[in-house]
Amino acid sequence: RKVEVQNPLNPDLLKLISFCLNAQGSLDDALRQLNKAQTLRPDDPEIVLQKQVLKRQNADSYRDALEIEPGASWARVNFATSLYLLREYRAAAQQWELVLKESENAQGYLQLGQCYSHLSRFPEANYAFEKALQLGEQSPELFYKLCLVRIRLQRPTEAWP
Repeated sequence: RKVEVQNPLNPDLLKLISFCLNAQGSLDDALRQLNKAQTLRPDDPEIVLQKQVLKRQNADSYRDALEIEPGASWARVNFATSLYLLREYRAAAQQWELVLKESENAQGYLQLGQCYSHLSRFPEANYAFEKALQLGEQSPELFYKLCLVRIRLQRPTEAWP
């Protein structure tokens, strides 16, 4: 990390740091380094591939944790998030549905709504976003996504809550 401070704008160095962090078991830190590298070199296919590999490792780790302890809600939330980042929206939605059966929360409904939106399941997305709003979520992201879903449902007069 000392090297990174001295050479913060070298994408190849950031990829190497990411590799080392992954070898140490720090997947989240490794992904952060690759994200930095990608901002400097957005069209680098190697960075994109490395990120996909790390995201898949994350998802597999959380899946393994759920096999050991099916009731581990932290693992299910992280698994759902990893699946979403891998663009596996159907599987991510299924995991968010399980999370919300255990504990209803605004953030979970926001995430579920995003999955449904990607799957073009707009009535379900609208319901999930409305539920997030009822549970206290007030982020600009929620209002924006709710507006888009209502427009897709051809309800433009209701677009802004």
